[in-house]
Amino acid sequence: MSILLLGISIGIFLPFILSSNDILIGIDAVNYYGEVHTSYLNSMVHTIFMPFTIYGMLLWIPKVFNLNINNSIKLQNLLYASYMTHYFILNYKIGLLTSLYYYIPLYYASKKYLLEYNNYIPIKGFFISFMSLTIQEVFGHWLGGDNPSRVEAIPNAILYAMYYSVHHLFV
Repeated sequence: MSILLLGISIGIFLPFILSSNDILIGIDAVNYYGEVHTSYLNSMVHTIFMPFTIYGMLLWIPKVFNLNINNSIKLQNLLYASYMTHYFILNYKIGLLTSLYYYIPLYYASKKYLLEYNNYIPIKGFFISFMSLTIQEVFGHWLGGDNPSRVEAIPNAILYAMYYSVHHLFV
């Protein structure tokens, strides 16, 4: 099965598996994520910096699994296809915009792996994602006046932070 078909399948079926284990999915999950992103400043900081978080993560996550360059790019594409399929099912217009917006970090992360890979790339990726998340927490939550991110909401954020970063622009 190709990576694209596998990613689409995961994007379709994983939400059903998660919901059967009492994990919020869909618009309820997006709204839950939005509960601590109520200020305009916080939401916009997330819109601007979440792609940097994703770019960094696409650089360091393959290293966690000790993948070679080819398999790293396959994993990057699998994650993208899975997430964007799920988002497209939630709302095809917002899903399409989200997929276009987040294609940019995917493109540059894949390019980085293909053209410049060295052992420092995952370290740089971790630093980029860490700094981006720190900026979102400090400038978004703290200066925006919102409550801090919730530790118990990390699985929700993993699933819906990208979607929310575009979704809030249209609601």
